[in-house]
Amino acid sequence: IPPARFTLHDFDELFKVLCQNTVLTTLKLSDLNLGQERVARLVRAIQGNARLKHLELDGNHFGDECLVQIAPSLARLSTLSLCHNNIGPAGVSVLVTTLNTAHSAMTDLDLSDNNIGNEGVRSMCNPLAYNNSLKRLRLARNAIGPDGAQALVHLLQVNNRLEEIDMRGNPIGACGEMIEAMLALPPSERSSIVFDPDALTLTPLRASVPAAAAVTPPAPAPAP
Repeated sequence: IPPARFTLHDFDELFKVLCQNTVLTTLKLSDLNLGQERVARLVRAIQGNARLKHLELDGNHFGDECLVQIAPSLARLSTLSLCHNNIGPAGVSVLVTTLNTAHSAMTDLDLSDNNIGNEGVRSMCNPLAYNNSLKRLRLARNAIGPDGAQALVHLLQVNNRLEEIDMRGNPIGACGEMIEAMLALPPSERSSIVFDPDALTLTPLRASVPAAAAVTPPAPAPAP
């Protein structure tokens, strides 16, 4: 249904169908401007469908308050796209935290074109450090600066599951190259990298200590 023609009656009919459906695996409801109340109802409707694994709710402008409410029901999905939804630090922090629950198996999360900023990225990094399923994270055009990008570099030192982080359209400068360099490394080597945020350098741990700094055994004392 084209967005301009999607009426309240259409939504009510869709809600009834989704409440009874247990076989749907993919649901795409983007750019319908559903808002908080209808998105919350929609998520309640799909809770009984364990086969649903892929959900797109881009462009529905439901914001943080609604995301906090529905986040626990989204963690079981494999892929989730929430672009253009006025999501900020409060919402994204709760969402990412729910991904660490036992039933979460999400591999792809797209949060592009929201209002996450540096604060939101920092709030994501601690729970993501312990996440074992997420492989692709898209944060394009989220007003994230170098501070947020540096937090992601540190995250990649402890999280060896992430394979892709999309940071296009964020003013992060050379920090973007640091993220790409970390992602290009074999996951097993990330923890051995020392990141210098001032110099914007990545150095293997074994090469981070100059040879001149090695401890030299003391010379034997002269004989009396």
